[in-house]
Amino acid sequence: MSVVNTASAKKWAATMSDLQKKGYLLLAVVVTIGLSYYYYSALNRPVAGVLWFIGGSLVFFYYWLKWFTVQPPPDPDFMPGINACPDYLSVIPNNSGLYTPTSSSQYLCVDYVGVSRNGGIKKMDPVKISSRINDPAFVFSVDPTVDFADAASKAAFVRRLTAAGLTYNSVGDSSLPTQGGNSNGAPSYRQ
Repeated sequence: MSVVNTASAKKWAATMSDLQKKGYLLLAVVVTIGLSYYYYSALNRPVAGVLWFIGGSLVFFYYWLKWFTVQPPPDPDFMPGINACPDYLSVIPNNSGLYTPTSSSQYLCVDYVGVSRNGGIKKMDPVKISSRINDPAFVFSVDPTVDFADAASKAAFVRRLTAAGLTYNSVGDSSLPTQGGNSNGAPSYRQ
C-alpha cells in the first residue's frame, strides 16, 4: 500500500502487525486443537491426541515469543563501539602528534586505498599525511562519545558516513582495528 506520510505508514504497519498476530493465533488454535481432536477421536489415539496438544502448544508458543515478543537484535555488522573506523580506513590515533583532537575520545580515519564511492573522502598519500591531516577532504572524524551517544547521533553519523561514500559493514570484528586502552589511559589500536 502507498502511504503519504509517516503517521499513515506507522498506522498501516501497526494494522498489519495486529493482523499477523491474530492470524497466527487463529492458525495455532485450529492446528493444535484440530489435530488433537483428530488423533483423540477419529484415530482413537487418546495419548497421541494429548501429546500433540501439549507439544503443538509449546511449539506455537515458542514461535509466538520468537516472532512477536522478543525484539530482533541490532545489525551485527554495524558495531561502531568495537570497530574504530569505517571499512578499509586506517586509524590515526589522537595521541599521534599529527593533529590536535577536539576531545579525548576523538580520532581521525584516513583512506590509503581509495574506497570512497563518491569521492567524499580523498585518498591519502602516506608521505603527505602531516600536511593533509587537517584538511577535512582527506579525513573522517570519529568521536564515540558524541557520534554514538544516542539514536539521533547514530543517525547523524550514518548520514555523514553515507555522504562520505563509506560503509561500516565489515567482514568481521577482526578485520578492522579496534580501540582499546593502554595502562596509562592512551588509546591503542590493534587488528
